[in-house]
Amino acid sequence: MYACSVVYFDFRNLILCFWYNFCVMATTEIEIRVAALETEVSTLKSKLTELERPQTAWWRKISGTFAGDADYDEAMRLGREYRLSQKEDAK
Repeated sequence: MYACSVVYFDFRNLILCFWYNFCVMATTEIEIRVAALETEVSTLKSKLTELERPQTAWWRKISGTFAGDADYDEAMRLGREYRLSQKEDAK
């Protein structure tokens, strides 16, 4: 809170006093808001640089995950059998 001591009730001085307090408070609020905006811009820029890096395709990330897995091989065999049975029923 900013205090203004006015000894005289001179209208011009009173207006200047209120104007000064308003300017000080407005400047402080603007500085706080600018600091918050600068932080947000910095965060957004860091996210943008992460997106600009070349991304590995999802299938390359999981390629080979099930190599040598008996359950996976069984699931693929059952899926193949099902698809072949659907082709035979269509004929």
